[in-house]
Order: sequence, then C-alpha cells, then structure tokens
Amino acid sequence: PTKKSNQNRLVLLKKIQNIFENEFPGKPIKANLFGSSVNGLETVYCDVDICLTTPSKEENYGLDRMDNIATILEKYNMTEIYTVQEAKVPICKFVDPETNLSCDINVNNTVALQNSMMVKTYASIEKRAKQLIILIKHYAKRRMINDATGGTLSSYCWVNMVINFLQQRQPPILPCLHELGKESLEEDKTYIDGVDCSFYHDLDSLKGYGFANKESLADLFYGFFKLYGEDFNYKKHVVSVRKGIYMKKSEKGWDLDSKKTRLRNNYFCVEEPFNPKRNLANSADQSSVSGIRDEFVRALNSLRKDGDVERVFELYR
Repeated sequence: PTKKSNQNRLVLLKKIQNIFENEFPGKPIKANLFGSSVNGLETVYCDVDICLTTPSKEENYGLDRMDNIATILEKYNMTEIYTVQEAKVPICKFVDPETNLSCDINVNNTVALQNSMMVKTYASIEKRAKQLIILIKHYAKRRMINDATGGTLSSYCWVNMVINFLQQRQPPILPCLHELGKESLEEDKTYIDGVDCSFYHDLDSLKGYGFANKESLADLFYGFFKLYGEDFNYKKHVVSVRKGIYMKKSEKGWDLDSKKTRLRNNYFCVEEPFNPKRNLANSADQSSVSGIRDEFVRALNSLRKDGDVERVFELYR
C-alpha cells in the first residue's frame, strides 16, 4: 500500500468518528479500524473495515439497526450505501466519495478487533506467512470467491485456511498461538462476551519459528492448492487455527448426516478461533463449495501443467 492509501484510511476513520460524535454528542461511541487495515495485510485494493463500539451491546443508541447507520451516512453524502442486516454480523457498506474507499461498518463486533490482532501476530512471526496470505487473498478476490454476503468465503475465512495450512507443514512454519497461550496466559486472559479470547502474542520469543522448514513461497503456494484441491477431506474435517490441526466434524456436531447440520451449510468447515461454535465457511452452500473446489483444482492444474501463475490469478469473467 502507498503512503497515500494509508493516509486515506485514517482520514476516513476520523471522518466516521466525527460523524457519529456530531450525531450523538457526548455519547461514548468510538470508531475502530480492524481487518486488513491493522493486521499488516493491507493492499491498495483493500476495503476499509470499521467497528463502532458503544458502552455495551444493550446501550447502542439504535446503531444495531443498519438502516439507522445508512440514514446517517446518507446525510453526510456517502454513496453506494447498502445494508446487510440479516448477516451473522450485520454490516452497512458504503463508499466515501472524498477518498474513494469502500467501507464496511459493524457495531460492537469486538471479537473482530481481537481477530485482527491474532492475524497480525501470525503474519509477523514468519515472512512467508504474510506473503502467502496476501497472495491467497488476492487470488480469492480475482476469482470472485471472497464474499461471504455473496455466498462464497470471507477474507477472514481465507486467512484462517492459510494459517492452518502453515501450522501443519512438516516442520511447522507457524505455531498454534491458542495452545501456547494456555500455559502462559493463566493470569492474563481476555474475555469478550464471556468467551476466552486470549492467545500468545510474545513475538520476541517466537522469532525464528519455522526456520527449520526450508520450503519456498512457490512450494507453499503450490502446496496450498494441492491441499484444498486434492487432499483435504471436506466430508470429515474442520480447519482449526485454535487447535492447529484438523478436527473431526463429528466431534463438533457438524457432520453432514444430521438434517440440522445440512440446514447450516456445513459442507466446508473452518472454525472461528474465538467462537468455536461458529463455522466461518457456512456462508457457502453446497453448490458454492463445489464451485470453490473446482477453482482449487483449476489453479492446481495450471501450476502443474506449465507453472502458469498468471493464469491462476486470471480475473474471473
């Protein structure tokens, strides 16, 4: 990202802060950046993610209704305003005409702030981790399979898939911060809505982790598509960054044999590290998962045939 694009994000954040201070004078509403704007994975093309926090989920001044946020943003000349109230985390999408940035706003999704810090920590441990996450996110965007509201997978889901892939290389390139945290965080736990959201984040002690693994970025890029295009057991397994392994769908009650599960779209399962009951990939139904798997196979075949990386990133039309 350029210095200008980083400045624009901060300009937009300040603008949103000012808008809600004007609309709710004296009320403790805070605009917080999260996602790629703070986790070190931003690119020039990234949308801006903002979480508005209020004193509590109950005391939210009606901001839990996305149409109320939309009305306010319209008043301040934001464009392309669109609300998604029915999502797990309701959002209001808009474009700021001054900076031309696309933005998603949610309210009191404080776990997202913790998610961002976790991703930032993982991306800071190992250069290859940051590089591979950026490549795979770019791939998913180019192939139009990175939109949970549109029935594919969220950017955060893709990041979890890459982290878990690197946790399971032999030897591992990334540790499991939740497991490391168990021993060292007994005194210093972070709870959000009653859920333990602690993870190990002493970066100094993790320097050099993954050094024993000599795979190149190209090896890992190929390995990612081989895993999800050929080797991963979609029927039985759950991707778990929290555990650093694959869990069994059956042990989480996510197996496809139960009718209840079928209604929840558990055709591909990626556990949310801070809310183990949530499947990050359940935005994708059966046909969508099938299409995404076809995309993995397409990428793998391109790399196998003649190493055509450009074709892997070809814009989906």
